[in-house]
Amino acid sequence: MADAHPNIKRNIQYKALHACYWMLYGMATQFATVFLLSHGFRAYMIGILMAVSNLIAAGGQMFVGTLADRYPRLTWKNICLFVCGLEALCLAGLFIFSRSMIMNGGLYPVFLILVFTQMPLINAAVFYYESRGEHVDFGSARGTGSLAYAIMSFALGHIIVRYGEQSIITAGIILTAALFMVVFVMPCSAGIANVTSEDESSGTSDPSGGEPAGSFIAFTRKYPWFMLSLLAVCMMLAFNAISHTYMIQLIESLGGDSADMGSVFSIETLAELPVMFGFFYILKKFRINTLMVISGFGFVLKALCFVLAGSVTMLYVLQIFQIISYAMLASASVYYSNEQVEAVDSVKGQGYMTAAMSIGSMAGNLTGGFVYDFAGLRALLFYCLALVSVGAVIMLLSILKSDQKRISNSEN
Repeated sequence: MADAHPNIKRNIQYKALHACYWMLYGMATQFATVFLLSHGFRAYMIGILMAVSNLIAAGGQMFVGTLADRYPRLTWKNICLFVCGLEALCLAGLFIFSRSMIMNGGLYPVFLILVFTQMPLINAAVFYYESRGEHVDFGSARGTGSLAYAIMSFALGHIIVRYGEQSIITAGIILTAALFMVVFVMPCSAGIANVTSEDESSGTSDPSGGEPAGSFIAFTRKYPWFMLSLLAVCMMLAFNAISHTYMIQLIESLGGDSADMGSVFSIETLAELPVMFGFFYILKKFRINTLMVISGFGFVLKALCFVLAGSVTMLYVLQIFQIISYAMLASASVYYSNEQVEAVDSVKGQGYMTAAMSIGSMAGNLTGGFVYDFAGLRALLFYCLALVSVGAVIMLLSILKSDQKRISNSEN
């Protein structure tokens, strides 16, 4: 029973970590367009900046994962604190040079990239504590993050109406400071946070084909089926991005308006919470691989409902499928990454997973815009359905192959 109090304390800290991070993430992403439009940027310019930010962030997420796994002193905590410092510098620059379009166009994307880069570190922290015998409930922590995200969005939206767009930067400074303080008080010992794999310690050969240990090619050769599943994740997140970016067009085509869009997104967020808060219990009933497959076909079901939706009310109702699509993927993907890679590559695996999500979001926005502009809304909906259908099949295939390889290795 000696560990009971530390576990409770660590779970509270980890919930606070997710709450602060997802509020900062929501402020950075959800209000980016509002902030940049108020400083003279046109819609197409913002789209380019967001796409480039996602692309660079994907590389950053893979890089910090590799860095944390390769150098024991660079723990998730140390890197996260350093990134918080860089975020604070960007926000200070945006506050001081608020009238400069060049500074806003340069610093805000950098700030976005830094926020995106922290995601694999936040996710990897749970396995750091698990490896030290402290049970941390990722699902409820992620659910707390979603709840905090929704509260922040509502509050900041009203604050902006009253005090103006520059309050976005003030909110960012406060949230960055809060995230820094939470990370700072969480224990994390350098030197023992990273586990050396058997292959490294014994000097045995690895399947990387002579490539440098930290390279993308070496990682792909070592975990081919995991990398294939990341392609499926890209496709699912592409649909998720399209469904958010172009939701207003769908709602207006059904006779709705911006208020309806806000209601749709609120219902969507609330639908995620039961899965996230109850994920610890779901894990006792289902294998992670099964949950990943369920999420894939959950996205297919949701995309099909978008195609068939004939009213705004139907859009409200179909948000229930968020339970078996995004909510399931967001929770299961963290554990799936940790199961699919060795301990020595744990943070790197989280980095690759979050990078796949970033790339998927970027690809979704770019390709979705192209399809919508040249073929219309109906074609976009069928494009989304095709995208997630292929993604679900790829996910199923990659997991079946991964299971076959695991069974074969256990028999040998």
